[in-house]
Amino acid sequence: MLILDLPNEIQSEIFTFAHRDNGTLLLPVEVILSHVCSEWRDIVINLPILWTAFKFEAHRRTSVPFDKLEEYLSRSKTQLLELYFDIYFPNISLANQYFTLLDIVIAQAYRWRRFTLFTDLKGRPIGIVEGLHRLNGLRQLNAPNLEYFAMCLAGVDWDAPDPGHINPSVLIGGAPRLSVIRIDTASHLHSLPPLSNMNTLTIQDPPFLKEYLCSFHTFRSILMVPTLTYLSIEPRLMVYPPSFGDLETLPPIVMPSLRTLRITRCDSILFILWLLHAPLLETLMLHRLETRPLSSGLRISTTSRPLPCSTAMAPPGHFTPATCIWSTLFSTNLPCAQNTSSYRALTAHRQSKGIPVY
Repeated sequence: MLILDLPNEIQSEIFTFAHRDNGTLLLPVEVILSHVCSEWRDIVINLPILWTAFKFEAHRRTSVPFDKLEEYLSRSKTQLLELYFDIYFPNISLANQYFTLLDIVIAQAYRWRRFTLFTDLKGRPIGIVEGLHRLNGLRQLNAPNLEYFAMCLAGVDWDAPDPGHINPSVLIGGAPRLSVIRIDTASHLHSLPPLSNMNTLTIQDPPFLKEYLCSFHTFRSILMVPTLTYLSIEPRLMVYPPSFGDLETLPPIVMPSLRTLRITRCDSILFILWLLHAPLLETLMLHRLETRPLSSGLRISTTSRPLPCSTAMAPPGHFTPATCIWSTLFSTNLPCAQNTSSYRALTAHRQSKGIPVY
Protein backbone atom coordinates (compact mmCIF):
# COMPACT_ATOMS: atom_id res chain seq x y z
CA MET A 1 0.00 0.00 0.00
CA LEU A 2 1.29 3.47 -0.89
CA ILE A 3 1.21 6.14 1.79
CA LEU A 4 -1.06 8.22 -0.43
CA ASP A 5 -3.60 5.39 -0.24
CA LEU A 6 -3.90 5.82 3.51
CA PRO A 7 -6.90 7.78 4.78
CA ASN A 8 -6.20 11.48 5.29
CA GLU A 9 -6.79 11.06 9.01
CA ILE A 10 -3.94 8.52 9.25
CA GLN A 11 -1.61 10.71 7.21
CA SER A 12 -2.49 13.65 9.44
CA GLU A 13 -1.51 11.64 12.53
CA ILE A 14 1.83 10.75 10.92
CA PHE A 15 2.49 14.40 10.03
CA THR A 16 1.57 15.52 13.55
CA PHE A 17 4.00 13.01 15.05
CA ALA A 18 6.73 14.23 12.69
CA HIS A 19 5.99 17.80 13.75
CA ARG A 20 6.51 16.94 17.42
CA ASP A 21 9.88 15.41 16.54
CA ASN A 22 11.17 18.34 14.48
CA GLY A 23 14.70 17.70 15.70
CA THR A 24 17.61 19.31 13.83
CA LEU A 25 16.00 19.78 10.43
CA LEU A 26 17.18 22.87 8.54
CA LEU A 27 13.60 23.68 7.59
CA PRO A 28 10.46 23.27 9.68
CA VAL A 29 8.84 19.90 9.07
CA GLU A 30 5.56 21.55 8.03
CA VAL A 31 7.38 23.41 5.23
CA ILE A 32 9.11 20.24 4.03
CA LEU A 33 5.91 18.20 4.03
CA SER A 34 3.94 20.88 2.20
CA HIS A 35 6.43 20.81 -0.71
CA VAL A 36 6.46 17.05 -1.38
CA CYS A 37 3.34 16.78 -3.55
CA SER A 38 -0.01 18.45 -4.06
CA GLU A 39 -1.88 15.79 -2.03
CA TRP A 40 0.38 16.24 0.97
CA ARG A 41 0.29 20.01 0.62
CA ASP A 42 -3.48 20.01 0.79
CA ILE A 43 -3.44 17.90 3.97
CA VAL A 44 -0.65 19.88 5.64
CA ILE A 45 -2.03 23.34 4.91
CA ASN A 46 -5.36 22.32 6.38
CA LEU A 47 -3.87 20.77 9.52
CA PRO A 48 -3.72 23.70 12.01
CA ILE A 49 -1.59 21.95 14.63
CA LEU A 50 1.37 21.95 12.22
CA TRP A 51 1.42 25.75 12.02
CA THR A 52 1.44 26.65 15.70
CA ALA A 53 5.22 27.07 16.18
CA PHE A 54 6.84 30.13 14.63
CA LYS A 55 10.56 30.79 15.08
CA PHE A 56 12.49 33.84 13.90
CA GLU A 57 16.24 34.27 14.40
CA ALA A 58 17.36 37.57 12.88
CA HIS A 59 20.97 36.54 12.34
CA ARG A 60 19.83 33.73 10.03
CA ARG A 61 17.76 35.95 7.72
CA THR A 62 18.27 39.03 5.56
CA SER A 63 14.59 40.04 5.48
CA VAL A 64 11.71 40.25 7.92
CA PRO A 65 9.20 37.39 7.37
CA PHE A 66 5.91 39.28 7.56
CA ASP A 67 4.23 37.02 4.99
CA LYS A 68 5.45 33.87 6.69
CA LEU A 69 4.13 35.01 10.06
CA GLU A 70 0.74 35.90 8.59
CA GLU A 71 0.52 32.46 6.94
CA TYR A 72 1.31 30.70 10.22
CA LEU A 73 -1.27 32.74 12.11
CA SER A 74 -3.89 32.04 9.44
CA ARG A 75 -3.19 28.32 8.98
CA SER A 76 -3.04 27.62 12.72
CA LYS A 77 -6.62 28.95 13.02
CA THR A 78 -7.55 28.96 16.72
CA GLN A 79 -4.73 26.71 17.97
CA LEU A 80 -2.47 27.99 20.74
CA LEU A 81 0.87 29.37 19.55
CA GLU A 82 4.54 28.78 20.36
CA LEU A 83 6.52 31.88 19.36
CA TYR A 84 10.30 32.39 19.43
CA PHE A 85 12.15 35.59 18.49
CA ASP A 86 15.88 36.23 18.68
CA ILE A 87 16.42 39.75 17.38
CA TYR A 88 19.27 42.23 17.08
CA PHE A 89 19.18 45.75 15.67
CA PRO A 90 21.88 46.57 13.07
CA ASN A 91 20.06 49.69 11.82
CA ILE A 92 16.93 51.75 12.45
CA SER A 93 15.10 50.49 9.38
CA LEU A 94 15.35 46.84 10.40
CA ALA A 95 14.63 47.72 14.02
CA ASN A 96 11.33 49.32 13.05
CA GLN A 97 10.41 46.25 10.98
CA TYR A 98 11.24 43.91 13.85
CA PHE A 99 9.05 45.89 16.23
CA THR A 100 6.23 45.79 13.68
CA LEU A 101 6.64 42.01 13.57
CA LEU A 102 6.33 41.88 17.35
CA ASP A 103 3.26 44.13 17.25
CA ILE A 104 1.55 41.52 15.06
CA VAL A 105 2.13 38.71 17.56
CA ILE A 106 1.27 40.92 20.54
CA ALA A 107 -2.19 41.26 19.02
CA GLN A 108 -2.45 37.45 19.24
CA ALA A 109 -1.55 37.25 22.95
CA TYR A 110 -4.79 35.45 23.79
CA ARG A 111 -3.44 32.51 21.74
CA TRP A 112 0.06 32.36 23.24
CA ARG A 113 1.08 29.12 24.91
CA ARG A 114 4.84 29.75 24.78
CA PHE A 115 6.52 33.09 24.12
CA THR A 116 10.28 33.73 23.89
CA LEU A 117 12.00 37.03 23.13
CA PHE A 118 15.76 37.53 23.19
CA THR A 119 17.11 40.85 21.99
CA ASP A 120 20.05 43.21 22.42
CA LEU A 121 19.40 46.94 22.79
CA LYS A 122 22.88 47.85 24.00
CA GLY A 123 24.74 50.19 21.67
CA ARG A 124 22.14 49.77 18.91
CA PRO A 125 20.74 52.63 16.82
CA ILE A 126 17.25 52.14 18.17
CA GLY A 127 18.43 52.94 21.71
CA ILE A 128 17.47 51.42 25.03
CA VAL A 129 14.76 53.94 25.93
CA GLU A 130 13.17 53.83 22.48
CA GLY A 131 13.40 50.04 22.36
CA LEU A 132 11.62 49.61 25.68
CA HIS A 133 9.01 52.14 24.59
CA ARG A 134 8.32 50.16 21.43
CA LEU A 135 7.86 47.05 23.55
CA ASN A 136 5.38 48.85 25.78
CA GLY A 137 2.55 46.81 24.21
CA LEU A 138 3.67 43.91 26.41
CA ARG A 139 3.05 45.90 29.56
CA GLN A 140 -0.73 45.71 29.98
CA LEU A 141 -1.09 42.49 28.01
CA ASN A 142 -3.47 39.72 29.06
CA ALA A 143 -2.27 36.24 28.05
CA PRO A 144 -4.85 33.79 29.48
CA ASN A 145 -3.32 30.65 27.92
CA LEU A 146 0.38 31.44 28.37
CA GLU A 147 2.32 28.65 30.11
CA TYR A 148 5.96 29.47 29.25
CA PHE A 149 7.53 32.94 29.08
CA ALA A 150 11.16 33.84 28.36
CA MET A 151 12.22 37.45 27.94
CA CYS A 152 15.85 38.55 28.10
CA LEU A 153 16.62 42.05 26.86
CA ALA A 154 20.34 42.75 26.82
CA GLY A 155 21.58 46.32 26.92
CA VAL A 156 20.10 47.59 30.16
CA ASP A 157 20.97 51.01 31.55
CA TRP A 158 23.42 49.86 34.23
CA ASP A 159 22.61 52.89 36.40
CA ALA A 160 18.89 52.10 36.62
CA PRO A 161 17.88 51.81 40.30
CA ASP A 162 16.65 48.55 41.73
CA PRO A 163 12.86 48.91 42.11
CA GLY A 164 12.90 47.08 45.43
CA HIS A 165 9.88 44.92 44.57
CA ILE A 166 8.85 42.12 42.19
CA ASN A 167 5.63 43.58 40.85
CA PRO A 168 5.19 42.59 37.18
CA SER A 169 6.24 45.10 34.53
CA VAL A 170 4.89 43.05 31.60
CA LEU A 171 1.71 40.98 31.25
CA ILE A 172 0.10 43.10 33.95
CA GLY A 173 -3.28 42.23 32.46
CA GLY A 174 -2.76 38.68 33.71
CA ALA A 175 -1.25 35.31 32.85
CA PRO A 176 -3.02 32.86 35.17
CA ARG A 177 -1.49 29.70 33.64
CA LEU A 178 2.10 30.98 33.51
CA SER A 179 4.28 28.47 35.38
CA VAL A 180 7.64 28.27 33.54
CA ILE A 181 9.73 31.45 33.32
CA ARG A 182 13.18 32.39 32.02
CA ILE A 183 14.54 35.84 32.82
CA ASP A 184 17.92 37.52 33.12
CA THR A 185 19.47 39.51 35.96
CA ALA A 186 18.02 42.76 34.60
CA SER A 187 14.44 41.63 34.07
CA HIS A 188 13.28 43.07 37.39
CA LEU A 189 14.12 46.50 35.95
CA HIS A 190 11.85 46.36 32.90
CA SER A 191 10.41 42.98 31.88
CA LEU A 192 9.37 40.92 34.88
CA PRO A 193 6.22 38.82 34.28
CA PRO A 194 3.73 37.80 36.97
CA LEU A 195 5.39 35.29 39.30
CA SER A 196 2.45 34.26 41.47
CA ASN A 197 1.93 30.85 39.81
CA MET A 198 5.56 30.20 38.91
CA ASN A 199 6.69 26.58 39.20
CA THR A 200 10.00 26.67 37.28
CA LEU A 201 12.44 29.60 37.07
CA THR A 202 15.71 30.03 35.19
CA ILE A 203 17.80 33.16 35.74
CA GLN A 204 20.50 33.70 33.09
CA ASP A 205 23.18 36.25 32.22
CA PRO A 206 22.36 39.04 29.81
CA PRO A 207 25.17 39.45 27.23
CA PHE A 208 27.93 41.91 28.14
CA LEU A 209 27.02 41.89 31.82
CA LYS A 210 29.41 44.16 33.71
CA GLU A 211 27.58 45.06 36.89
CA TYR A 212 25.60 43.56 39.75
CA LEU A 213 22.00 44.45 38.95
CA CYS A 214 19.95 43.00 41.77
CA SER A 215 19.67 43.86 45.46
CA PHE A 216 19.50 41.10 48.04
CA HIS A 217 15.94 42.15 48.93
CA THR A 218 14.74 41.78 45.31
CA PHE A 219 16.64 38.52 44.79
CA ARG A 220 15.22 37.05 48.00
CA SER A 221 11.69 38.14 47.07
CA ILE A 222 11.92 36.33 43.72
CA LEU A 223 13.21 33.14 45.35
CA MET A 224 10.49 33.15 48.01
CA VAL A 225 7.54 32.86 45.61
CA PRO A 226 5.66 30.04 47.42
CA THR A 227 4.98 27.92 44.32
CA LEU A 228 8.61 27.85 43.05
CA THR A 229 9.66 24.19 42.74
CA TYR A 230 12.55 24.09 40.24
CA LEU A 231 15.19 26.84 40.24
CA SER A 232 18.27 27.27 38.04
CA ILE A 233 20.62 30.22 38.64
CA GLU A 234 23.18 30.73 35.87
CA PRO A 235 24.60 34.31 35.90
CA ARG A 236 28.17 35.12 36.93
CA LEU A 237 27.11 38.36 38.66
CA MET A 238 23.80 38.53 40.45
CA VAL A 239 23.34 40.25 43.80
CA TYR A 240 24.95 43.60 44.62
CA PRO A 241 27.26 42.83 47.61
CA PRO A 242 26.64 46.04 49.66
CA SER A 243 22.91 45.22 49.63
CA PHE A 244 23.61 42.29 51.99
CA GLY A 245 23.80 44.65 54.96
CA ASP A 246 24.90 43.02 58.24
CA LEU A 247 25.75 39.50 57.14
CA GLU A 248 24.94 37.63 60.33
CA THR A 249 21.47 39.20 60.48
CA LEU A 250 20.42 38.32 56.93
CA PRO A 251 16.88 36.92 57.00
CA PRO A 252 16.31 33.32 55.89
CA ILE A 253 15.20 32.47 52.37
CA VAL A 254 12.09 30.36 52.85
CA MET A 255 11.23 28.22 49.83
CA PRO A 256 8.44 25.86 50.92
CA SER A 257 7.97 24.11 47.54
CA LEU A 258 11.56 23.94 46.25
CA ARG A 259 12.65 20.47 45.13
CA THR A 260 15.54 21.14 42.75
CA LEU A 261 18.19 23.88 42.92
CA ARG A 262 20.92 24.29 40.31
CA ILE A 263 23.65 26.94 40.59
CA THR A 264 25.93 27.33 37.57
CA ARG A 265 29.04 29.56 37.56
CA CYS A 266 27.44 31.95 40.07
CA ASP A 267 29.87 31.67 42.97
CA SER A 268 28.75 35.04 44.32
CA ILE A 269 25.39 33.73 45.51
CA LEU A 270 26.48 30.49 47.17
CA PHE A 271 25.73 32.24 50.46
CA ILE A 272 22.04 31.47 49.87
CA LEU A 273 22.78 27.88 50.92
CA TRP A 274 23.49 29.22 54.39
CA LEU A 275 20.15 31.07 54.47
CA LEU A 276 18.02 28.51 52.67
CA HIS A 277 15.06 26.87 54.38
CA ALA A 278 13.65 24.38 51.87
CA PRO A 279 12.11 21.37 53.63
CA LEU A 280 11.19 19.60 50.37
CA LEU A 281 14.57 20.05 48.66
CA GLU A 282 15.64 16.80 46.98
CA THR A 283 18.41 17.74 44.53
CA LEU A 284 21.20 20.34 44.72
CA MET A 285 23.48 20.79 41.68
CA LEU A 286 26.60 22.99 41.86
CA HIS A 287 28.03 23.31 38.36
CA ARG A 288 31.12 25.05 36.93
CA LEU A 289 32.04 26.86 40.12
CA GLU A 290 35.53 28.00 41.11
CA THR A 291 36.64 24.53 42.09
CA ARG A 292 38.19 21.37 40.71
CA PRO A 293 35.68 18.59 39.95
CA LEU A 294 35.19 16.03 42.68
CA SER A 295 34.11 12.53 41.78
CA SER A 296 32.39 11.39 44.97
CA GLY A 297 28.74 12.10 45.63
CA LEU A 298 27.39 14.13 48.53
CA ARG A 299 24.31 12.94 50.39
CA ILE A 300 23.01 15.43 52.91
CA SER A 301 20.09 14.67 55.18
CA THR A 302 17.43 17.32 55.49
CA THR A 303 14.83 17.13 58.20
CA SER A 304 12.92 14.50 56.25
CA ARG A 305 14.89 13.08 53.31
CA PRO A 306 18.39 12.64 51.79
CA LEU A 307 19.67 15.34 49.45
CA PRO A 308 21.80 14.08 46.51
CA CYS A 309 24.56 16.39 45.24
CA SER A 310 27.75 16.08 43.22
CA THR A 311 30.43 17.31 45.60
CA ALA A 312 31.69 15.33 48.66
CA MET A 313 30.52 12.81 51.24
CA ALA A 314 28.99 13.74 54.58
CA PRO A 315 27.27 11.60 57.20
CA PRO A 316 23.51 12.06 57.60
CA GLY A 317 22.25 14.09 60.51
CA HIS A 318 19.16 15.82 61.81
CA PHE A 319 19.75 19.40 60.71
CA THR A 320 17.73 22.04 58.98
CA PRO A 321 18.69 22.03 55.30
CA ALA A 322 20.48 25.40 55.49
CA THR A 323 22.61 24.45 58.52
CA CYS A 324 23.40 21.01 57.12
CA ILE A 325 24.53 22.28 53.73
CA TRP A 326 26.69 25.08 55.15
CA SER A 327 28.32 22.93 57.85
CA THR A 328 29.01 20.19 55.31
CA LEU A 329 30.70 22.57 52.88
CA PHE A 330 32.87 23.92 55.71
CA SER A 331 33.74 20.67 57.50
CA THR A 332 34.68 18.79 54.32
CA ASN A 333 37.08 21.56 53.19
CA LEU A 334 35.12 21.79 49.96
CA PRO A 335 36.86 24.10 47.45
CA CYS A 336 33.61 25.21 45.83
CA ALA A 337 32.73 26.82 49.16
CA GLN A 338 36.07 28.19 50.33
CA ASN A 339 37.20 29.49 46.94
CA THR A 340 34.21 31.78 46.47
CA SER A 341 34.02 35.42 47.45
CA SER A 342 30.64 34.95 49.13
CA TYR A 343 31.98 32.16 51.39
CA ARG A 344 35.14 34.09 52.28
CA ALA A 345 33.17 37.25 53.08
CA LEU A 346 30.66 35.45 55.29
CA THR A 347 33.31 33.38 57.07
CA ALA A 348 35.64 36.32 57.74
CA HIS A 349 32.79 38.48 58.96
CA ARG A 350 31.44 35.87 61.36
CA GLN A 351 34.92 35.03 62.69
CA SER A 352 35.71 38.73 63.26
CA LYS A 353 32.56 38.96 65.41
CA GLY A 354 33.44 35.78 67.31
CA ILE A 355 30.48 33.94 65.78
CA PRO A 356 30.98 30.18 65.17
CA VAL A 357 31.08 29.07 61.54
CA TYR A 358 29.37 25.76 62.29
